[in-house]
Amino acid sequence: MIKIGDKVRFLNSTGGGTVRKFQSKNIVLVEEEDGFETPVLTSDIVVVEETNEYNFVTGTPRKEETEKKPALEKQKYEMVDFEETSEGEQLSVMLVFVPTDVRKLQESKFEMHIVNDSNYYVNFVIAVEDDHGRLNVRHADMIEPQTKLMLETLTYDDLNDVQNMRVQAVAYKKHSYDFKPAIDTPLTLRLTRFFKMHSFVENDFFDEPALIENIVKKDFSVADALLTAPTAEQKPKPQRQRISKPNQKPELVEIDLHINELIDNTNGLQPKDMLDYQIEKFNEVMKANLKHKGTKIVFIHGKGEGKLRAEILRNLKLYYPACTAQDANFQKYGFGATMVTIH
Repeated sequence: MIKIGDKVRFLNSTGGGTVRKFQSKNIVLVEEEDGFETPVLTSDIVVVEETNEYNFVTGTPRKEETEKKPALEKQKYEMVDFEETSEGEQLSVMLVFVPTDVRKLQESKFEMHIVNDSNYYVNFVIAVEDDHGRLNVRHADMIEPQTKLMLETLTYDDLNDVQNMRVQAVAYKKHSYDFKPAIDTPLTLRLTRFFKMHSFVENDFFDEPALIENIVKKDFSVADALLTAPTAEQKPKPQRQRISKPNQKPELVEIDLHINELIDNTNGLQPKDMLDYQIEKFNEVMKANLKHKGTKIVFIHGKGEGKLRAEILRNLKLYYPACTAQDANFQKYGFGATMVTIH
């Protein structure tokens, strides 16, 4: 049992220190050599020097522990022969998810790695949001240039816990270098991608197909891409042309929202996950057609329990109040489709 005053070392990162405080049942504050206190999960540390109830040392580090420590640290990283490259001067850091069995995604676990494909050392913190929007540190470490670091192995339940992350990092070299801005990238995992075979692609970092989430790519973070996207004021206004098309019927678009038409494999998906994905597809189609006035879109949802149809109507009322909805052609679709008209 871990106690205040115990000397510990980290299992998932280099270093260690002295336990100073219990932040919660499963998180302790560890004071490192530099005097800073780092929050760490109790499952991610091992005691190497215990104290008694009076905080006096009761033992010395076991010989086998000190002998194993260098070997464990070496196993975390997969190093390459480091030689600076011209491409590596642009910062590229990513989270990579490698399935333990890519042929059975519904049963697989996922190894989460951070990959540094640059000439820079990167100090990083990965924090996850709780239900109140507050951040909790999950990983804090340094990754060397042109290196990949194994962080943890995740189950599908674990993926729910890390769905909303924030990655903060600072890049530097041990000699003169070009300045890189501090990284602060919010990252939301689309969990449905973990059920799709085509989400896992061949890559330069692993022998196995992997799902890649970029934090920074060629000096641009995900947050940068959102901030630098051109606004409506920045975009050049096209010249308007009046085109007369008398007696032309509005375009009719059919979208099948049955989950088996949207996802290759639904094993392991909960009903709420399926409904969320169907509504995500509905909103994607609506946003793509809002400028096409007069367009009629038939959403095929099936009769079922009516939950999907009710959610479609709720989203229409909230986000597309100018659009109208009605039952689609009964002879063609039965009771299982709703037609939306873009106005």
